[in-house]
Amino acid sequence: MPVNMAYWMYRLWYFSVNVFHPFIVVILSTKRRYWNGLNVTVIVIRN
Repeated sequence: MPVNMAYWMYRLWYFSVNVFHPFIVVILSTKRRYWNGLNVTVIVIRN
């Protein structure tokens, strides 16, 4: 693999990480909040 190719692959990876990282964080936090809400709902229904 040429050095130039490796450099561009690294640049592309770095760029995509910076772009997608906020989305991943939002998705994970939303999923966690959703699961917490679901657990609370189940507990309330059981009681």
